[in-house]
Amino acid sequence: MFGFATVPELIPRAEAEAAGERVVEIMKKQPNVTDADQHLSNFFDLLDPSDYPLFAKFVSHPLCINVAEHVLGPGLQLTEPGARWMKPGAAASPMHVGVPVNNFESWGLPAPTNTFTVAFSWMLNDLSADMAPTSYLPCSHWIRGFPGPETGRQYAVPVAAPAGSVVLYHNTIWHGFAANTSKSKARVGFMGGYCGSWIDPVGAGYHLMHKRVYDAMPPAVQALNKRTAG
Repeated sequence: MFGFATVPELIPRAEAEAAGERVVEIMKKQPNVTDADQHLSNFFDLLDPSDYPLFAKFVSHPLCINVAEHVLGPGLQLTEPGARWMKPGAAASPMHVGVPVNNFESWGLPAPTNTFTVAFSWMLNDLSADMAPTSYLPCSHWIRGFPGPETGRQYAVPVAAPAGSVVLYHNTIWHGFAANTSKSKARVGFMGGYCGSWIDPVGAGYHLMHKRVYDAMPPAVQALNKRTAG
């Protein structure tokens, strides 16, 4: 009804923190390591094969799959998983909707009230209110319009939760990162989602999982990728 739900501590803390450490290790090797807000899309392509079993747990968790199938029907496809490292001083992001609905306005299409994607956002470390939590505007997925950069932010609900927690949300809900105003704490997150079997993921704007990654993934993850790249 509200467009988003938080499930606290769905993955054990130790596994979430181990995944967070790998995210930071990989981020530190990137050219933009000095940026306060680092984001990497298609994150699986940057992992070592030894990392696959751990990260597979986040994208194929049965509860997440069940929620997404309830909304979208059977035959889910994984969207493009990404990771984020928001350090102290990271600025707030504009309020926005997710892919592919974020393109509808430029295409001259009205905002839909249905969703094409059920998105997830995993907390890989303890997330407090001053560490750039994502804020969601309840019920905004029913609004037939698109947000401006600050539209509704004052009414949006920031979601902070312990490591291993996940937020599942309707991808047309209006949402945006808050600023990281902490002195020394960085937010580490793993984000992505599921789209329906009837969606062309490339047409929607997602990159496909590379075949070399797909071939080494557990069957539960392979089942979520109907097509691969390379």
